[in-house]
Amino acid sequence: MLPGKSRYVRMRLSSERRARVIVLLIVLTGLLPWSGCGDRTPPPLTIAAASSLQPVLEELLPMYAEECACNPRAVYGSSGKLTAQITAGAPYDVFLSAGTGYADTLYARGFGAAAARKFADGYLVAWALDTTPDFHYIPRLSLPGNGRRLRYAIANPVTAPYGLAAEQFLRNTDMWQALQPQLVYGESVGQAAQFVLSGAAGVGYVAQSIPLGLPEGERGRIRRIPASLCPPVPNSALVVVKEGGTHPSAGSFVAFLASPTARRILEKSGYRPG
Repeated sequence: MLPGKSRYVRMRLSSERRARVIVLLIVLTGLLPWSGCGDRTPPPLTIAAASSLQPVLEELLPMYAEECACNPRAVYGSSGKLTAQITAGAPYDVFLSAGTGYADTLYARGFGAAAARKFADGYLVAWALDTTPDFHYIPRLSLPGNGRRLRYAIANPVTAPYGLAAEQFLRNTDMWQALQPQLVYGESVGQAAQFVLSGAAGVGYVAQSIPLGLPEGERGRIRRIPASLCPPVPNSALVVVKEGGTHPSAGSFVAFLASPTARRILEKSGYRPG
């Protein structure tokens, strides 16, 4: 063996060992976030919610985040549109729907871990920013005195339960056909409310929770539609089954909706819990 050759061999072997150790550390570091380590940050809890529930969830989610440390977040839209997204594979963990039909359909098609649970009743209201004292929930084709025609905003009855409730109310008052030229449709009840806020419509038939979510001095006039003309709109919660199963916090969030804290906020927002 040449002088110094054994030392060269030892150095080369030592370098190879160091290289293996570095590669192993890189692999282990890459796998660490996916391990069962207790320090792993849990995945976000993504909630698909009817836009009528936005004022409620803006209060509830920060409270629930303190309990679960799961970074809950909400995506809002019409219940029908959110249902279509879930069936197409959207990565939602919980579905909060206005009405019961959409959540029941998802469960029947295998997208729910258990049958949907009703957690509150909501109410349809007539809402206007104009604070004139003669404001009424029955629509008028023109305003007294000047003959000006108002526009009335409702959500799309095909995809939004509050839009369907508004159609039912207008049919029950024999105003549906007469009011057609003055109706403007929002994709969701939230968009119908935006038409009122922007002045594109003078009156909106929306969820009571939406104007109650505004500062008290900015709510305008709110008139709840009598139950004889439009029954309450039930709201249901469904734990969504995705390709990888269910989120570990999804069930506890649905249970949280029945807690005293959640019930108090639901009542403040114009819902009847239960």
